[in-house]
Amino acid sequence: MLLYRGPAEEAAHDADLAVDATGRGSRLPTWLTGLGIGSVDVTEVDPPRD
Repeated sequence: MLLYRGPAEEAAHDADLAVDATGRGSRLPTWLTGLGIGSVDVTEVDPPRD
């Protein structure tokens, strides 16, 4: 996983789990495909309804 904090600051980290909480408009699937990684397992969690 690459942590990006700006043009001059990047850091690579090993991760067993990465959470994309950016919402329905996430571009993560496009980025992963562009990197040649392909699709990943997805779990969606909806808030409980009263």
